Amino acid sequence: MMTMVPMLLILILIILFVAITRVDALSSSSSSSSSSSSSSQIIINKILSSNAAAAAAAAAAAAAATTTTPLSQSSSPSSSSSSPKSIIKIKTKFILIDTINCGNIGSSARAMKTMGFTQNLILVNPKDGHSVKNKKRTIDSTSGANDILKNAKIFTTLYDALQCPFDDNDNDNDDNGNVNDGNDNNNTDANANIINIVCGTGMPVDMSREREEQIYIPPRQFFKELLRDASSTLTPNNITTTTTTTITSEIHISILFGNEKYGMNSYDIKNYCNHIMLGIPTNPKFGSLNLASSVQIISYDLRMAINDNNEAIEAISDNALAM
Repeated sequence: MMTMVPMLLILILIILFVAITRVDALSSSSSSSSSSSSSSQIIINKILSSNAAAAAAAAAAAAAATTTTPLSQSSSPSSSSSSPKSIIKIKTKFILIDTINCGNIGSSARAMKTMGFTQNLILVNPKDGHSVKNKKRTIDSTSGANDILKNAKIFTTLYDALQCPFDDNDNDNDDNGNVNDGNDNNNTDANANIINIVCGTGMPVDMSREREEQIYIPPRQFFKELLRDASSTLTPNNITTTTTTTITSEIHISILFGNEKYGMNSYDIKNYCNHIMLGIPTNPKFGSLNLASSVQIISYDLRMAINDNNEAIEAISDNALAM
């Protein structure tokens, strides 16, 4: 009986230790989720608030070209008055940095096209250089999305890739339902209010090396909140006109993907990803994702966010997803 007492005490201590560990883990997980959520909203508010005034100014300027009446000064607006129509266009770049495996480039092109993103695959310093687009393995990996690969741009530095203009993403469709590439690579409304967002990507669970502490935002959460808030923040609601006026805002989103082995380096994160770092939630004990799989998941999350806000946002392309 005496020997059982210490054993029971040891068992009780083990149970208490496990319980405390689980509570700490749950608390940490909850804190991390709360932190990423608040960080996402803070960043989005900062991005949009700096552009809200520009959007309002654009609305006022456009309305001034017609007969305008501020709502605050009108007790009974004319029945012929109407608020300016607001269009938010989204243009994207998928930028692959220092990619090692040419097959991942072809598979990323396939992932983009599957989600309806048919332009602006950009390669920065791929291992195989400019010849990578012509390699059999790269082409085979596209599984038919060779047009995305063919039109991909290659740059030596990330800086140059970010400086290059966004291709027009709203060209007419061809007979097969695909967006034509056209020759106008910078078809941006001269009067549009432009919002530039650079999103880095990384693994919240990195199994290959130690990294500086970083807050990663789930891409679905970020895109959903961004487009939801953009729809309200960038839509003028205090001006009426006697004719139809369209106010255009454009959100330019560059999504950066590091190489397969090490991901994005600290220099690029610090100097270019001043807005957000996206991280796909994964198994906390095994956070391994293929590069092209990451492109697929993030492009899917962006597409779903667009679909959820389709009344206010002009589609990136006319290739709606089959549901």
